[in-house]
Amino acid sequence: MNMPIPIAIAIAALSLLVPQPLSRAQAPEKTGQAVRQRFVSQPQDPAGGNGASFSALHQLAADKAGILMLMAHAGIGDSFPVAEEGQPRIFEIAVVAGDDDHLKLEIRAAAGTQQLDLKRDGTVSVQIAGHKFTVSYPSITVNPHGGQTTDKAMILVNRFP
Repeated sequence: MNMPIPIAIAIAALSLLVPQPLSRAQAPEKTGQAVRQRFVSQPQDPAGGNGASFSALHQLAADKAGILMLMAHAGIGDSFPVAEEGQPRIFEIAVVAGDDDHLKLEIRAAAGTQQLDLKRDGTVSVQIAGHKFTVSYPSITVNPHGGQTTDKAMILVNRFP
């Protein structure tokens, strides 16, 4: 049997579904606003192996033809190859030191090794194997209810024709 819902209860229930404006005094953790994730380096464990995760250089639909991109997450002591899928490694990037503000990277190529100091939200360019590559260390925003720190910095690599 259907019972009519008193109008006051119906209005109160519907008001819970309507978004309410946030007070400026509310802290981000109470409002659900995204926060910048901080990179907190951990001491390297030589027995731990390479903890980097990475993609191969690939074409993004939004990029101009011939511009390839790779994304990696790496901590201090980690390294990753820069290569197209199924192709030989062009060079390797190793994270040798750093903190939330900057990373010290080593670019290991057949022609030699280069040291890079990469600031947060910065980009550096290198010329390797006849191509211009940019290496970036962008800020990442995350949900404030977990994951506000990480021991893996996100590094982006672009190859230009």
